[in-house]
Amino acid sequence: NNIINALPKIYQLQPFDNILEEILVQLMPLVYSENAFILADDIVPNDDSTKKSIFRGIGKYNCDIDMFMDSMSPDFMTDIGYARSTRQTISKPNEVIIPLVTDTSAGVGVLYIESDKYADCLKLLEIYAKQAASAISNAQMHSLINLKNDELVETYAELKKRYMDTIETLRLAVDAKDYYTRGHSDRVAYYASRIGQAMGLDEKDVERLKIGGIFHDIGKIGTNDDILLKNSRLDDNEYNEIKKHPLKGANILSAMSMFKDIVPLVEYHHERIDGRGYPHGLRGEEIPLLAR
Repeated sequence: NNIINALPKIYQLQPFDNILEEILVQLMPLVYSENAFILADDIVPNDDSTKKSIFRGIGKYNCDIDMFMDSMSPDFMTDIGYARSTRQTISKPNEVIIPLVTDTSAGVGVLYIESDKYADCLKLLEIYAKQAASAISNAQMHSLINLKNDELVETYAELKKRYMDTIETLRLAVDAKDYYTRGHSDRVAYYASRIGQAMGLDEKDVERLKIGGIFHDIGKIGTNDDILLKNSRLDDNEYNEIKKHPLKGANILSAMSMFKDIVPLVEYHHERIDGRGYPHGLRGEEIPLLAR
């Protein structure tokens, strides 16, 4: 659960430096990186009514914006500008530049990560970058108009709804990719919640079973179609790739605190009582009750 605290924190209306640092720090373990930065626009004008840029870096990019700009090569700055203007991710063997684009298609900056291990989670990084862009834009807007507390609550609720909509869209995309399992998640949700009721579980746990059933295979969004739709038996490499989907799904849901009780159901839904399941090989009561 590499980014379990990331989005809940950045959706809080914190100072920009805090938001940007949370974005970077929570992403680093996911991609085994130590060097990254965010370069964004500040919509709040200076005293002379000009706009400034916001910069935050970690690792070798932990410096002020002037030093950063002086150290950048023309080619590197060109790549950054291209990613921003085209709203396209630039992927290279040891680095990736992801544009920060809000739901309204407004570009607010770029996220740069120095890593050679980002490919498997690029889709997750792009989803995360979109949510981060919305959080940055939201914080900037609030600093301009100084919303009242009740308006802040309403805005936070809207941000949560956007993320839930994103997850639901991904879930439907999984169903659309694989006709064989279409409707599978809805059926799992139905039977899991009915079993929970029969066991006498309380209403909250039954609801968790239902949500966990709906989202349990969300990690398959990152699985190659050639593997997911293969009609014949999977080879060992293909099966190992399939076995990554519980962890991928857990990482996706971990980005919002509202799903913290659902993450174990997704992460452990392929564990087995005899310990022969995956991804962790848990056995018996090592597996959380609702995942069992």
